[in-house]
Amino acid sequence: MRLTSIVLMGLPLLWSLTTRHASAQTTPEARAAARAAEAVRQEGQAEGELPPLEVMLEVWGIPLRRPYALDEADMIRVGVEQELPAPGARSSVRRAASLQAQSLQADGQARSRALSLRKAHAVVEHHAALRSHRVHLAHLRLAERTLELARARHAAGGSLADVSALEVEVARAATLVAADDARARTSLTMLAALRDAPSLEPTRERPELTALRLTRDAELAEAEARRARNRWPAPRVGLSYFAPSGGMTEHGFGVSLGLRLPWLWGSRSGAEQAAASRSRALGEELALKQRDLALELIEARGAVATAQGSLSVLKARVLPATQRGQQLAQAAYRSGQGRLEDVLRAEAQQVETEMQIVELESELAHRNADLAFALGTAAPLAQPPQEQNHDR
Repeated sequence: MRLTSIVLMGLPLLWSLTTRHASAQTTPEARAAARAAEAVRQEGQAEGELPPLEVMLEVWGIPLRRPYALDEADMIRVGVEQELPAPGARSSVRRAASLQAQSLQADGQARSRALSLRKAHAVVEHHAALRSHRVHLAHLRLAERTLELARARHAAGGSLADVSALEVEVARAATLVAADDARARTSLTMLAALRDAPSLEPTRERPELTALRLTRDAELAEAEARRARNRWPAPRVGLSYFAPSGGMTEHGFGVSLGLRLPWLWGSRSGAEQAAASRSRALGEELALKQRDLALELIEARGAVATAQGSLSVLKARVLPATQRGQQLAQAAYRSGQGRLEDVLRAEAQQVETEMQIVELESELAHRNADLAFALGTAAPLAQPPQEQNHDR
């Protein structure tokens, strides 16, 4: 892609990122924190309510031989029971929930600020890539013009070593331009992703996403369970044995029946709502993780493209140019027309190029491993290097 097209494509995006000041509640991080804080408040409200009232029926001392003889029971009691929390416990629970919710919201604001910082760095990176591309492209054009002059001088009897050196310089400049082009493409794609562009590539299923999705589904199931508990009374059944003692002359048994009424004290639907809110918060976290994995994939692909582009130019243009330069310098020196420093310079250029290729191939192997990980596949194992003939 040419520099002008990259600039034109990036202008609307850069304007959007540098002029839009999102409020604390519009970032995905803040939304996730708000959902989690809401769940904590709802849970605290539910825990701060009085426990459910229980209606009791107890029948004691029914003869074992005549279980139907309720009129012979020692006691029949109907009543209600209410558990009373310790003084101050309910208000302390609500206060603790409120403080925890505030902590979660503050954490969401911190994550939103971190996202804004990441966007700012991305804008700077894109500007730097464009400026670097512009500088290296100008250098390449200048080197190409100088190479044409050297070739014209060589046709008129000028130095062939100058032509060889400039060919290497042009090839190296082309390597830098290719790297800048890949860097500018990557930074532009990254800016679009940080803008929450809808065109983000969907990521493959990875353990991080699976864990969040399962946890979210578990909270949904918990919300359903809470809903069932809040909708229906909770029965309790007890059975007791009474041995003959005192006025009792035969064995007996007793039955206790209880019924918890969950809706009497304004219901405990806060627990159900809290589970649903936690599920929604986890849904926001899932979206955040998908975005972060998409950013990771963009970075990995950009790193591979940068290394691959530089490596291709090095192998296709720089290495052949340095090899030709080294051969020409040796030939000129053998004929007595060349200088020793030209031979040494050409040799050093070829060694430097070969070492750059070694480093870039290693870098590319690392970046391919990162890309495979970002794609959710197994990282390819690097193949052992092949022996090459370095005779010159």
